[in-house]
Amino acid sequence: MRRLAACTDLLAARSPLPPRAIETLFRHLHSIKGMAASLGHGELAGAAHALEDRVAALRDGEDRDEPATRELLRAGIDGIRRLVRQAAAGGPSPGEHSAGLPRPPAGIDPDRLDRLLEIALSVSASFQRLEHRLAGHEDQAILALERTLGEGIRAFRREVLEMRLAPVRWLVPLLARSLELWAGERGIAARLEVRGDAVRADRLVLERLVSPLAHLARNAVVHGLEPPAERRAAGKPGTGTLRLEVTSEGDRLRIVVEDDGRGIPPRVAARVTGDLPLVEILSNPRFSTRDGADLLAGRGVGLGAVRADIEALGGTLDLWSAPGRGFRATLHLPARLTILDAFLAEAGDRRLIVPAGPVAAVLEEPPPDVPLLEVPGIPGGSGFLLLELPGGRGVLPVDRVVDRREVIAPFVGAAFLAEGSLALVLEPARLAARRIAPA
Repeated sequence: MRRLAACTDLLAARSPLPPRAIETLFRHLHSIKGMAASLGHGELAGAAHALEDRVAALRDGEDRDEPATRELLRAGIDGIRRLVRQAAAGGPSPGEHSAGLPRPPAGIDPDRLDRLLEIALSVSASFQRLEHRLAGHEDQAILALERTLGEGIRAFRREVLEMRLAPVRWLVPLLARSLELWAGERGIAARLEVRGDAVRADRLVLERLVSPLAHLARNAVVHGLEPPAERRAAGKPGTGTLRLEVTSEGDRLRIVVEDDGRGIPPRVAARVTGDLPLVEILSNPRFSTRDGADLLAGRGVGLGAVRADIEALGGTLDLWSAPGRGFRATLHLPARLTILDAFLAEAGDRRLIVPAGPVAAVLEEPPPDVPLLEVPGIPGGSGFLLLELPGGRGVLPVDRVVDRREVIAPFVGAAFLAEGSLALVLEPARLAARRIAPA
């Protein structure tokens, strides 16, 4: 129930809600509605649709009683959560990204795979501390044992990461079912054509792809694929095609979702320029090619939600379309989890991950001639990290540097710690832009 939890967190934040938080809340509800509709949970989709209406009124300034609306939204989210639990008791849960995904082959428990990876990272962190202690040691037998132990730990981690990989064909049954349901509601004949479904990716990456791929399939039905009579009049087969093509590019995936429908309207095509690509137009949260909203589309948030989901995975979204010639979305994203060598630090009640590459030193006092780096909302003071950044050095103040370790970074800006909690990942390129006066 990741999206429901995110909605709850947003509604618990300070008042009034900033515009960006309202748009994020809107995207989460839109995704919940779409997944519910794709799985045939009409009551749940309708509940999410009704909450979208309230958030839209708040966003557009039509509802000025935010405290009352927040209470209504909280109650509505709780109601959706109950419906999700009921749906989960009888089948796939539309509140989860993993809804409808088969379990790993050979009876492997996915929770156990997660735990194995946590153990591998914890052991790696302990070994790094051992390496630090043994630096300069003269006993060759101990150093040889250290090397053997290190090779074994790295091999164990590689095997665990390999076990987490699964073929993209995991996603196909859910996508095919969604396409069939939506096409049936619209009176459209459609088929799914899949290429490259043997390409493998980490299970977590596949789970995070469910929602954006469902959005793209829904867009194809609502905006692209024409009714049979209209297609035949245009010289096309009566049955429309949605093509999913996956290729491996080293440690990254290239995913193409393409339909042979009507494409974008001429008025939209006329707006596309070198300075304003199609992805910027269609992912604008206020843009929609439809006049009204229903349980499938019309909110103008679908492609914005797709873009946000893909960028959260460290990927990019490119779009192409032309009137009468179909629509194509190309996704580029990592196929595997990112393992960061990083420093774990504490600042206030926050836990921070700082990639080790730019860290030149851990200091008790800041150098007097080096600028301090300010991170909004992150206090600090008694510990300091000296960073080598583009354009020069900077000092990041923190309360305490805990240790150096390896962490999983499945999403941009966040990392899993060995104990299972999340920490904020600071990006050095962004820190370089936040210099303040020298210490």
